[in-house]
Amino acid sequence: MNLNGILIGSEDPKRLTDYYTKLFGKPAWEEGDFCGWQIGTGWMAVGPHDEVRGKNTHPGRVMWNIETPNVNADFERLTAAGATVVREPYHPGEEPGEWIATLSDPDDNYFQLFSPTVDPRRGERAVVDQDDEAERVIARRLAAAEANAAPRTRVDRVALDSRIRQEPADKTATRAYTVQQLREAVVWREILGPPVSMRGEEERY
Repeated sequence: MNLNGILIGSEDPKRLTDYYTKLFGKPAWEEGDFCGWQIGTGWMAVGPHDEVRGKNTHPGRVMWNIETPNVNADFERLTAAGATVVREPYHPGEEPGEWIATLSDPDDNYFQLFSPTVDPRRGERAVVDQDDEAERVIARRLAAAEANAAPRTRVDRVALDSRIRQEPADKTATRAYTVQQLREAVVWREILGPPVSMRGEEERY
């Protein structure tokens, strides 16, 4: 499983859209009253919900988090853009390098900035950019397609023929053929001529 996004329901989704647009920029996608932003590799979206009324009366019950290597810098950036501060950056424990800051939206939904947590048994987290990885896959496929589309030279054909000769046959050495199959093979050989590997140099190329 992969938890990769949250949806925040609101009686006034436009107000939340305007608020989060100030913080995170133009939504990455919009569909009717629903809007979403990609933050790192995860998604946060807002939209209407007929069972939601007014503000969140228990904002601490569910909080969503944004991991950042520089909590203080991102806290300053978001508050300058208009984020509502619940609690300024602080150390949650004894580690001096760990920070948490709590912010809120107009519906009193809490979200936090927090430092990456490192399990000493696992070491540093590997950061994977899915967009970059997809681009590398596409580049490899394009390169392979171009190589396959390139005209074959005589050297290429000789190399392929040599490689085929060196590869072991798959069960063909012990395979039993029926009389009918052998008769058909002889007929097709007469029609198509001998295999390429058995032709002379002039016939082969």
